[in-house]
Amino acid sequence: MRYFVHIIVALLLITLAVQSVHADDGFKMALEELLERDQRHRGAGSGKDWWARQEPLDKENIVRLEELLQSHEWPRLSEVGEDAAIAAFLVVQHADVAYQEKYLPIIRQRYEQGEAKGGWVALLTDRIRVRQGQPQLYGTQSRMDEETGKIGLYSIEDPEQVDARRAELGMKPLMRLPAADPGQ
Repeated sequence: MRYFVHIIVALLLITLAVQSVHADDGFKMALEELLERDQRHRGAGSGKDWWARQEPLDKENIVRLEELLQSHEWPRLSEVGEDAAIAAFLVVQHADVAYQEKYLPIIRQRYEQGEAKGGWVALLTDRIRVRQGQPQLYGTQSRMDEETGKIGLYSIEDPEQVDARRAELGMKPLMRLPAADPGQ
């Protein structure tokens, strides 16, 4: 009888483990679908026509990500792989600043745990700062001057220290581009 109970318990544990793996596969697949949606129109076309097609997807993507995060923690590289993990990051990177501010501390924490890329922390930090009219810290945000067609960086806080800040996140030194007009 005792042997029979042990077998039943073992089978239940195996069943729960298999269900857990499949649940994680579903989370990973949902994130990978978000990656495809996030990148669907980026780099396709010129001007604002691509943006008119992409903007509604970006808004839907952040809603879907938040739904996923109600039943899952922020994805870890070691659990979902790079494509799925970067999908969550990119959805936030392309969302409104309120979402960016909400998730930056979580992404930073994952980086500190070795479960996210330092570049993601830098990109999101700089995106938030530029949107708030502040100089960026890591030199990840650039823009095209519509008059000259040249690409330039948004202004950088304490530019002499930018490479040290980048190194702290495991990033390569900044390839210097001219600063964009801070008035823009």
